[in-house]
Amino acid sequence: MSFISIASDATVKTRFAVNSWGLLNRAPATLRIVADNSPAVVRDTGTITNLLEREASLKMLTGCLREAAAGIGRIALVHGEAGIGKTALVEAFLAANRAKLRVLLGRCDALSTPEPLGPLHDIAFQMDGGLLDLMRTADRRLAIFSALLRELQESEQTTVLVIEDVHWGDAATLDLLKYVGRRIRPVPALIILTYRDDELDGRHPLWSMLGHLPSDATRRVGLESLTEGAVARLARVAGRAAERVHAQTGGNPFYVTELLATPYGSIPATVREATLARAVRLSREARALLEFCSVVPNRVERWLLDEAASASSALIDECV
Repeated sequence: MSFISIASDATVKTRFAVNSWGLLNRAPATLRIVADNSPAVVRDTGTITNLLEREASLKMLTGCLREAAAGIGRIALVHGEAGIGKTALVEAFLAANRAKLRVLLGRCDALSTPEPLGPLHDIAFQMDGGLLDLMRTADRRLAIFSALLRELQESEQTTVLVIEDVHWGDAATLDLLKYVGRRIRPVPALIILTYRDDELDGRHPLWSMLGHLPSDATRRVGLESLTEGAVARLARVAGRAAERVHAQTGGNPFYVTELLATPYGSIPATVREATLARAVRLSREARALLEFCSVVPNRVERWLLDEAASASSALIDECV
C-alpha cells in the first residue's frame, strides 16, 4: 500500500502499512463489536458512519449469511491493505443483520510471543463455559477444535464467527481454522476472517491455511482503495479542497480520514505513529532504504533504487 506523509509542499510516498479501523469519517462508528469476557454484541452508538464504495462487498457477505442460515456453512475472507476498512465493513454488515444472528469475535494480535489459540480465548469467554473449561484443563488441541465445531453445529441461531487480523495468527490458531474450515459445509455458520494481504510474503504461514480451505465454501472479499470521486465527496463533507487528496493518500480510507481531520500542511499524528511502529521492525539495511525513499517525491522508480541505493529485491520486499 502507499503511505503518504505531508511535509510543507512535499509529497513523500513509500510503501508502508498502518493499523486502522478503516472508517470513512471522524465520527464514532455506527456500531462497535464489543466482546469483553462476555457474549459479543453489536452495539449501536447512535451516530452514522458512511462506507463508500463497499456495496458489492456488503452484498457478498449478505449472500454468505443467507446460505449459512439455510444450513450451508460459508467462509468469507475479507482482505486488503492496512487502513482499507476491513473492520468497518464487518461492523456495518453485522449492524445490518444483528437481529438475525449470534456473533462470536476473536482477534489476533501482533505480539512478540503470541499466546496459542489467542482468539479462541476471546471466543470462549463469550460462550457458556464449556469451551473455556476445556481450554483450561485439556492439553489435546483436537478436543478443543471439536468443541468449537460442535458449538457452531448445535447453536439455535445462525452464528457469525469473526476472527480479525489472522495474518498475526499463531500456528495453533491457523490449525484451528484449517480444522473447522474443512468441516464447515453442513454447519449453520459464517466464518469471517480478516487479514492484511500486503503483509504476506511467499513464505507466510497464512498461505497454508488459506490453501486448505474448501474452495466451494469460501468467498473472497477484497477491498480496494477509494476512487477519486469518493475521496472528493469526503473532502467536501470535511470542508476541505479535494485537490491532491487522492494523490496524497492513494485512496486509502485511513489516510483520507486522518488527512482531512488534520490542519493543512501537517502530518497526522496517527499516521506518523502507526508508520514508525511498522518501521522499527525493519532491519538496519531496510530502514536505511526506507529513509532514502522518503526524500523522493511521489513514486520511487526501480532504476533509482538500483543505481543510488543498490537495493536488493529481498531488501525491497522487507520494506513493502
